Amino acid sequence: MKDKKSIVSAVLSVIAVVAFFYSWLAEEYWAFIAAVGLSFIVYSIMFLIADRNKNENKLKFSLIAMAVTGCYLMVTSLLWGIGPYDISELINDHIWALILLTVVFIGVTLMTASLDLVCSRKKQCNLVVEAVCVELMEKFDAEDNRSMYSPVWEFTHDGETKRIQRGFYTSVKKGAPEVGEKRTLHINSVTFDDYYESKPFDVSAKLFLFIGLGFTGVGIIGTLIAILFIQ
Repeated sequence: MKDKKSIVSAVLSVIAVVAFFYSWLAEEYWAFIAAVGLSFIVYSIMFLIADRNKNENKLKFSLIAMAVTGCYLMVTSLLWGIGPYDISELINDHIWALILLTVVFIGVTLMTASLDLVCSRKKQCNLVVEAVCVELMEKFDAEDNRSMYSPVWEFTHDGETKRIQRGFYTSVKKGAPEVGEKRTLHINSVTFDDYYESKPFDVSAKLFLFIGLGFTGVGIIGTLIAILFIQ
């Protein structure tokens, strides 16, 4: 399976490189956009198949959004480059609006990635334990000022004492536990490398959501400006 993925990735890379140089030399920019759209479609299908092979039957919204984005890029670019004259001219007249609309699609994909992360974490972190904070790891900036925090938790499972810490830090001290404080955690019972407290919607999920909202907002505003003011 890995060999097939490598072959597909290599083929898509070759197509993208050829399309890029063709677009640049022939000034047929639609070709590279179509290649990017094709890559989005193929990769989303590959990831969906991989999830099926892992018996993860629930569709991921971000992969659907990625496939839709790929279809939008591919269809629009092909109509722009080799479609009927009237449609090609219409797209050419509104090309900036269509480019900015792509930003909206990317923003929606990032927001759906946030939703997927929450659903996945809620499904995987199915072990509920009472854990105690044994250490509050800190990162320091160049001036040796405390800047970021990550708690280390200790709990007992099947008679064995385990420790867990996530790989990211937060600069928000508020809400971080004190050493010795006990809290209820929902822990990944297979890998013991992820957890959440009361809700699965935490920093990592919020990051995708806020970035996605930013892309979507900028894209919508830019698209409207392009339609109304750019000829």
